[in-house]
Amino acid sequence: MTAKKAIKGISVTTKKDGFRRGGREWFGTTELAIEELTEDQLEQIRNEPKLIVQDIELPIESDTE
Repeated sequence: MTAKKAIKGISVTTKKDGFRRGGREWFGTTELAIEELTEDQLEQIRNEPKLIVQDIELPIESDTE
């Protein structure tokens, strides 16, 4: 049986492709798990006016018996 779970993430849309913030280069819309970022990186990304940030849940699947 497969159980569906979710982890906290963010969806980041850049207003300018190739823009760099939080140690990453952004193109279009990117979804990533918050756990991939340090607190400093997340703060930089959330406070950047050239990035549109939305909180999301990313589905993950795990096998259970």
